[in-house]
Order: sequence, then C-alpha cells, then structure tokens
Amino acid sequence: MDQAKRSRQQRRRFISRGRAVVESLEYINAPSCLAVFASNSLMSPRLSLCAGLVVFATVMPAALAQVSTALPPPTIGTLPTDKEAPTELQQVQQHLAAGRAAQALTLADASLTKNPRDAQMRFIRGVILTELKRQEEARAVFQGLTEDFPELPEPYNNLAVLYASEGKLDNARAALEMALAAAPNFGTAYENLGDIYLQMAADAYQRAAKIDPANRQASAKLTLSRELITKARNVR
Repeated sequence: MDQAKRSRQQRRRFISRGRAVVESLEYINAPSCLAVFASNSLMSPRLSLCAGLVVFATVMPAALAQVSTALPPPTIGTLPTDKEAPTELQQVQQHLAAGRAAQALTLADASLTKNPRDAQMRFIRGVILTELKRQEEARAVFQGLTEDFPELPEPYNNLAVLYASEGKLDNARAALEMALAAAPNFGTAYENLGDIYLQMAADAYQRAAKIDPANRQASAKLTLSRELITKARNVR
C-alpha cells in the first residue's frame, strides 16, 4: 500500500454507538473556502464561499481515526515566494502541516488577540484543537463560528463530526441540516448526513432485534446495515 493511501486511511474518522461503527464522515481541514471581506463597522464582516471545497479527514480521539494526507493542508491564496513573507494564517498552517500543532495554536491565539473576529483564523484554531484532541474546546470554537457567521456551512460540518465522534447522532444530524440550510449545494454535508442516517438505521434495527429476538427481518436488516457501513468505510 503506498504512503498516500495509507495516510488517507489513517485520516478517517468513525463514530461508535452501540456495536455499530461508521468511519466515513468528512472533516473540513482548512478554511480555504472562506473569503473574508473587511468591515469597519460593528456589524459582522460579510463572508462568502469560494468554489471548490478542499476536504480532508481529521484525527479523532483514541478509538477514533476522522487530519493526514501525504500532502500538507492547502494554504490560503498563493504560496509565498522568497520575496513575500508568509501571512500569519499561512504560518499557522505551515506549523500544522509539519505536525507542530502546539506552535500553530500559539500563533493562532496571538493573531486572534489582535483580530478576534478573524473567521479564517478561528476556523483553523478549531482544527488545531481537534488535532490536539481538545474536543470540547474545538466544539466551542465551531459553535461560536456558527453563531457569528451562520451563513458558513463548514463550521456546522465540523461541529457535526465532533458530535458524531461522541455518539451524539441527533446533534450531528441537526448540525448537518443547518450546514445545508446555509449552503444547499454543500455536497460534503449531504454525504455526512447519509452516513449519520445509515448509523441511525443500524442502531434502530439493533434495538428492534434486542426487543424481539424472534424478529428475523430486523436481524437481517441489522446485518445488511452493518455490511453497508463497513463498505462505506472502505470506499475512501
């Protein structure tokens, strides 16, 4: 197996609830699709989505495996040349790509001290916290972004992934539906929502089989749903 494929597999995250497991939710790992427009007023700066999301899976805690591909995460805009000093956001991403999450967090925090409403930096800070397995803090970051910039789907998506990693499938579903309300053509959210529904279906069949062991239909559907979950996990 080549390094890139092995790395992609290591990036997959899964959700565990009961005996069923799904390992296919997509996590947005870089805020490359957030275009921030400056605002001198007290109103929130306007944000819009760039075309072409770049999606990566992210590392989840312990038994969870949904952030490394063989390539570093994308940077915002163009890579700096020898004559250009990297932006603060690019410096943060470079540290994160090199596995220096702690240093990346320090730089992100320093930058946000100067510009606390920087949506891009806040977003990447949430990704860093997820890398550091500081799930509650990461969730607070993405939750804050959904409140300050409800028109952006990516924070909802990553919030859903964090909920799902804790087995909170109803919360994950609600977050993904909010992502789709913000961006009806956000394909990643549709795919993740399908994975959530698949897991919820398996959970329901399992409960039905437990309540009535003689119910062969429920048992058969449980087996099929688990097989489909396994196949979905191996698609990437």
